[in-house]
Amino acid sequence: MMLADPTNPEPSLVVHVRNLNPRATEADLIEALETFGLIAYVAIIPAQKMALVEFEDIEAARACVTFASSNFIFVAGYAALFNYSTSQNIQRHGFESESPCKVLVITVYNAQYPIDVHVIHQICEPHGKVLRIAIVRKSLMQALVEFENAEIARKVKHAISGADIYSGCCTLKVEFAKPDHIKVTRQDNDQFDFTLPYDSSSHNYEHRQRKTLLPGGGPSPCPGNGLDYGSRNGYNKPYASGGSVGCVLMVYGIEREKINCQMLFNLFCQYGNVLRIKFMAAKKDTAMAELGTSMAVTDVLHFLQGASLFGLSLQLELSRQTCIRDDPNPFDMPDGSPSFRDFSMSALQRFSTPAAAARNRLIFPTNILHWYNAPVNMDEAKIRQLFAEKNAPEPKSVTVFTGRSERSSSGIVEMKTIEQSNEALALLNHTPVMSPLNKMPYIIKLAYATLHKRSGVSIKEEI
Repeated sequence: MMLADPTNPEPSLVVHVRNLNPRATEADLIEALETFGLIAYVAIIPAQKMALVEFEDIEAARACVTFASSNFIFVAGYAALFNYSTSQNIQRHGFESESPCKVLVITVYNAQYPIDVHVIHQICEPHGKVLRIAIVRKSLMQALVEFENAEIARKVKHAISGADIYSGCCTLKVEFAKPDHIKVTRQDNDQFDFTLPYDSSSHNYEHRQRKTLLPGGGPSPCPGNGLDYGSRNGYNKPYASGGSVGCVLMVYGIEREKINCQMLFNLFCQYGNVLRIKFMAAKKDTAMAELGTSMAVTDVLHFLQGASLFGLSLQLELSRQTCIRDDPNPFDMPDGSPSFRDFSMSALQRFSTPAAAARNRLIFPTNILHWYNAPVNMDEAKIRQLFAEKNAPEPKSVTVFTGRSERSSSGIVEMKTIEQSNEALALLNHTPVMSPLNKMPYIIKLAYATLHKRSGVSIKEEI
């Protein structure tokens, strides 16, 4: 029997990680490596600054190691080192198993708030029907969750593993379990059979938990910062086929020399509040965008999928992450801007109140842009000058509306193509413009508009 050469191991599903931040978690590794492929298991050895990551297929492991051979992959702020492991799989412990089955074991780390069957049911049910749950309270908080079949369990595993139930705590590690069935002997906080007929006892339990679970004992799950339970029930099903219904989008097909965080914000803000945008250090063609609600994610996917600008085509996919963590040390983009921006407190959000949200008309990109909130003395020459200063494509035509407001001006620009319209919106949206009539700059806003022969221009209401 030949032993594997530890200095030059053969390709393996398992990747050996060195120089790991001793504070890194399984969630940090999943976040850093999920772009290469689905991750089956993670085992961390903090004292030795090492970890083992098992991918589901060899091509994902090969992509990770190949990329790391000539690029840095940052995990929790550290540039980690990657190579194949001499092991072909990682040994599981306790309830965990490497064989797919319909039962998952969910381990909750840093459980700062109460966890019971109702909480576990809330985070799993949006991804697949839950049959039974049993919670095991020992040194770690673990839950066994049974689904209808192994495929559903697999989808749930990849949808929630590595996520936080609440912002910054209650981090989930999800694995297949050794038992293939859960035996439930009672209906209470630690055990529950959801296949039993609905009766008054279960009604009382649900009512009691819904009143006391979050308001007094922990934070309400908030959109983008945890598992957004409230908005998931109404999530648009066609986009839920991948198993994830969070508020984070993966943005592929970009080039850092052409697009930055502000430009993505300028595009996405027309469809929902944009909380955070982050460019991936390990993948130069990839960024992540966290929106305020899952419905905003639905709309961005629907209206901007494949949008073209600067010779690129934006490819959008749902992320398994439920939020983008703050990055205190972002790297510099080629234009000098940071690779991470937090827009959560920005006054430029267009969906902050129901009244503000109602003013937005959601449409596909067009070659007509409505501009508004400009100085009252704005004219065609000034608009064209602004486009030139921002290196935006030259407008085909410029129209200034007259008599609409004494405080600001508005109008439309017609671009030659939709791609040029996308570029102009990305470059000019939210540009500050000084006016001799006001000490403070005007923040010019842009939005897509459409032309109608009978009614003229269909635009969003000016804010």
